[in-house]
Amino acid sequence: MKPSLRVHLISLLAISSVIIQSLPAYGCAFGLETLFSYSNHPDFPLRQYAAGQLGIIRSTYARSYLVVAYRYLIGKPLTPEEQSSLVSLWNYRMTTVYDDDCPTGADQWLLARKAIPGATRIDRIATARAVVSSEPWQTYCNCQSSAFQAAATRLKDYITRYGAASQAVKDWLQAQDAVFSSCLNP
Repeated sequence: MKPSLRVHLISLLAISSVIIQSLPAYGCAFGLETLFSYSNHPDFPLRQYAAGQLGIIRSTYARSYLVVAYRYLIGKPLTPEEQSSLVSLWNYRMTTVYDDDCPTGADQWLLARKAIPGATRIDRIATARAVVSSEPWQTYCNCQSSAFQAAATRLKDYITRYGAASQAVKDWLQAQDAVFSSCLNP
């Protein structure tokens, strides 16, 4: 007696499920740990959360999400305008690269120092520095914009006072370059 097509399909399905279950599953780009929910924000779409569909609220959510939950839990729901504003804010925070947290006045400084004949050429100055070199996505603002602006203003003043080719201006520029050396690209 020949086994039926149905028996073959059930056997194939059983074997396939065993093989598939033995393969590793990646829940995140950073490892083998499977993630079923977010720890810093609610599940998507965020407009539903802003509209009061809170689901399970985690204490690890960012404060802006906890405030929304608080408003609904105390019976003071968000207006449609507030909901729209919050969703816009959340989308901005999730899609923005925060290099702008460290605005640069370096261009102003680089332009000013080009007026000095024989000055070492510097094309770019990085103002953000990685907290740990192996984790470049965590940065802090190493060189503040106001420092570059003040240096450019001082250099222009010295050029006016002593002349761009004077040794005093060249010495000052060399000292200022030493100050900004921690800002140069590694």
